Parts: sequence; structure tokens; C-alpha cells
Amino acid sequence: VLPMDMNEYSKTFEGPDLDEFKRLVGLAESVFVAPFEEEEREGNDFLYRQAGIYVAHHCHILFALWNGTEATRGGCGTNEIVDIMLHGNTNVRDEGGFTADKGCVLHIPVRREKTMSEEGMKASEGTEPLDGMKPVEEEKAVPSDVIFLGDEDCFREILKRTDEFNRDSKKCIVHDKQKKGEGGSEKTNEKGSAGKNAYSADKNLQGVYDPADRLSLKGARGYKFSIALIAVMATLLTTSFLLYDEANMHYLIILCGVMIAGVYAVNASDRRHGFHRKYLQYRILAEGLRVQKALNSAGVYAQVFEMMPWAIQMDTPWIVRAIAAVNFVPMQATAEGKEGHAHAASAVDADPAQAESAGGAGHAQAESAGNISGFPGMTPYETGEKHSHLQWIKEQMEYHEGVVKTAAANAKHNDRIVRTAIGITIFVYMAALLFEIFVAGLFTGDSLMDPDKAELVRTVIKLCTGSLSAMSLFAGSYYGKLSLEERANDSRRMAALYREALEREARGLETDRLCRTLAREELNENGRWFAYKSINGTDTPIS
Repeated sequence: VLPMDMNEYSKTFEGPDLDEFKRLVGLAESVFVAPFEEEEREGNDFLYRQAGIYVAHHCHILFALWNGTEATRGGCGTNEIVDIMLHGNTNVRDEGGFTADKGCVLHIPVRREKTMSEEGMKASEGTEPLDGMKPVEEEKAVPSDVIFLGDEDCFREILKRTDEFNRDSKKCIVHDKQKKGEGGSEKTNEKGSAGKNAYSADKNLQGVYDPADRLSLKGARGYKFSIALIAVMATLLTTSFLLYDEANMHYLIILCGVMIAGVYAVNASDRRHGFHRKYLQYRILAEGLRVQKALNSAGVYAQVFEMMPWAIQMDTPWIVRAIAAVNFVPMQATAEGKEGHAHAASAVDADPAQAESAGGAGHAQAESAGNISGFPGMTPYETGEKHSHLQWIKEQMEYHEGVVKTAAANAKHNDRIVRTAIGITIFVYMAALLFEIFVAGLFTGDSLMDPDKAELVRTVIKLCTGSLSAMSLFAGSYYGKLSLEERANDSRRMAALYREALEREARGLETDRLCRTLAREELNENGRWFAYKSINGTDTPIS
């Protein structure tokens, strides 16, 4: 991430430093100029500040070789970038909202050589400078010297979940290659109409989206199988206990114990494998990446991690950090009334930079960084083919209209099952009532049937009534956990939103504003989905 065009930035180095800079450029997969996160102003300090802000925004951990001095508002030094990492940046043009995760900084205490006292200089005599800085003490810094800044518990959770996703992704990729070869297969996700190369997003976003999508679907299958299995076992438990209690089938007490153990085993398995949690969290990750891809493809410079709902940030900070870290190649940025500021996409010995307009205003993106002798060849980073924002709108409108139909159909199917079970239960109750009145002599005391046979009939009626009630209860619980009605209502609202967006676009609403509004609404809808699905875990009380 460079603060300025390659030609200009290379002039700040000379001798061995320039050679080292060229070496690092040659090792990098992509080299680009940081976009402006703030209102543009004159001077190189502003450019250095933008590069620092970009690094802070797109990293999991900020390593700060820093003397610990207090930050100055608007400055470009290490102290200001550390402050932005920990507390956010309030000077941005378009404030995306508050950030729950304050970031992690590993502070390695050092001092600039020029600011050390004479005694300090003498104490450090004989030590080698580190990028113009010297350690506070003679010996090299050891782990105990590192100072952690930020919420350590939150950071450890971020690392834990990020590592877990990386492991799951590796398994998913290996399995995919073994089963289908290198190419894999296209997949349509449950909550969005995005598959391989959807919106032609850049390869980094796609590379994380694909496993997140597949892993979420895998978690969904495990979760749905678990709650279905619990519903079946709970029904069998109720029936077997009724047979044990009413029909004196004492050996069925063993089956009761097996069913109870089975229910808790399924709960334990879900907690161990995390089907429900991964289903939800990986879906939120995939949806966030999909929205980011849509924004990038539409040419809108906006960061999804800054738009995530507060609840998602609090519950799943690792997802926010993951999206920020993955989307590290900037799109074209705009600065009100300003021009220039080329984005270096390549440092090859090539033609002079060719600027392309970014929506008619603002910065230009350079396809090459000019002739810089001695720089190794680099392949320009592929950002993908741009797609119209109208394609995004139409695809999502069609997707949500489809969800409304399927969710409504599934909800009706659930209602039919529950109504049928209730209807049979009422029928059995009426049969029992008529039996007691006209056969067993409930009011007259004259029974038309042998007492032992009458008791047997009562036992059968109890078994039927109890079993049917249990079936209707647990069937309703299973479909209730799928949140079909809530899902249909969400998609109904989102379909209406996209129809409104098409109308607004036809009336000339600015593309940037339109896309940002849709992105925030999609992320909010994902947040609502996450909230009501989170309470529908596999835990089922048995009473």
C-alpha cells in the first residue's frame, strides 16, 4: 500500500534503501496507492496518513514500532495510526457507523534515534538501527516487551473463529478437489443469488466467499438434520413413556432412556461440530462478501465492514475483521472537486500511467506506474469485469420474490401438518367422550362393556391422544425453528425495496447513493435474519 504514485514514492529512497524498496515491490502480489478516506488536502503528510489509515482498516493486527507519544488530531505518524486502529477515524467523508471491535495493536516500544537523550544514545551505542529507530534498551525486544493494546478477549475470539474458518475452508477445498477436481462446481446459496464468479468480483473476495457459502450450506444441512432427529426422538420418547405408564409395558422404560440420551447426544454433537453456529456465522460472512462484491462491481467505493449492523459487530467481530482484511485492493475513490491521485496497479517497465475516470469525478486508477528502471515485473491485480448496479438490483429482487413463494409454500405445508394432527387429536377426543358417555356409562353408571375391556379402550385412547399431541408439538417446533414466516416477511420487504430502487434509479437517483442504501438495507436484513435464527438452536427441553 503506497502513499503516492510509484514514481514519486521511489524518489524518497536512495542507495540500499531504494534497492530494498524494489525488492519488496517484487515480492508483493499487488502494489497500489491508498485511496482517500478523508477530504483531500495538500502535502505529502496527508498521503502518508491515508496509507496508514488503509493499513489500519484492513488488518487483523497492527504491529506498531512506536515510542508511545500522544496522537495529534489529523497527523500522519505512527501514534495517529495507532489511535485510529483503536478508536476509529472520525474524519472520514462518509462515516459508515460506529465500530464495536476497537482493533488490536501490538506495541513494540522503540524510540526514534533523533529523539533519544544523550544518555540513551550512549546506552544504545553499538546497536544497529531498525528503520531509523533504536530499541529503548541495548538487548533486542523480547515478547515480554510487547504491549497489547485493545480488547484482548475480543481479539482472542477473533483469532479463534478466524482460525476455525481457515481450517474448515481448507477441508472444504481439499474435499471439493477430491470429489470434483480443481474446478469445483457452481453453488447457489440459501439467502442470496450468488454463485461462482457472481458479479465478477475480484479473486480474493471470491476465494473466501466460495468456502463460506459451501460451509454455511453444510452447517444448514447438519442443523436441519439435528432438529428433525430431535423431533422424531422426542415423539418416540413421549409414546414409549405412555406405553410404559398406561399399557404397563415396563421394558419400554429402557427405550425412554435411549431416547433421552439420544436427544442430548444430538445437542452435544451440534455444540461440538457447531452446525447451527457455523450455518449462521458463515452465511453472514458470505452475505457480507457478496454485498462487497456487488459494490465493487458497480464501481462504488464503500467498505462493507463499516456498514455492518451493531449487533453483528458485537456478536461476530471476527466476520467484520475478515471482510475488512479480504477486501484490501481499493476500488476507485472519489474526492469532492479534486483530481489526480493515480492508483498504481503495476510497477512494470511499461507505458506511462493511463488514467480512467471514476464516475466523472475524483481519482483516476493507473494501469501502470510508469518506467521505473530495475523494478521486477508484476502482474496487474485483477479486479474483475464491472457489472451494472441494475443487474444487482434485478437479481436480488427476483431472488427475494422467489423466497417469498417458497417460504410461503413451506409455511402452508407446516400449517397443514399441524392442523391435521390437531384435527385427528380432536377426533380422538370426541371418540373418547362418546365412549365414556354411551358405552362406559359416564352419567348413568351402567357400563355396556366389561370393566377390563373398557380400561383397555381408555388406555388406547390415552396413547393415541398423547402421541398425536406430541407429534403436532414437535412437528410445529421443527418448522418453527426454520422461521419460515419471518423469512417470507423479510423477503417480501426486500423485494419491495428493490422494486423501489428500480423506480428511484429510473428517476435519476445517484448510483453511489443508491448502492450504499441497498447495501446497508441488505446488511440490516441479514442482521435481522441472524437475530431470529440465533434463538432457534437444537437445545430442546424434555419435561
